[in-house]
Amino acid sequence: MTKKNKIVDLKTTPEKVTDEQLAELQTMVKKIQTLQNSLSQAEYQKYQYCMAIDRIQNELSLYNQTLTNAYGNVSIDIANGDIKEIENESDPKN
Repeated sequence: MTKKNKIVDLKTTPEKVTDEQLAELQTMVKKIQTLQNSLSQAEYQKYQYCMAIDRIQNELSLYNQTLTNAYGNVSIDIANGDIKEIENESDPKN
């Protein structure tokens, strides 16, 4: 008869982290996910603001055309509504 040697597996590395380490790891990952979500929301809000600005600029352009049709090529002070004629550089008055 031959003698069989038993192989004993001596693992030196644990199979799991401690509960405290796991909790700390989960907390950090959750903070990162929360910040990434907040950043995504901020980017979407930024996009919405840019679209709103573009829309209002288009409305302003159309309204400026309406005012030009009504008053001609003038400058309007938006603080008080005063109208000033815009002098053409190619139209000398001297």
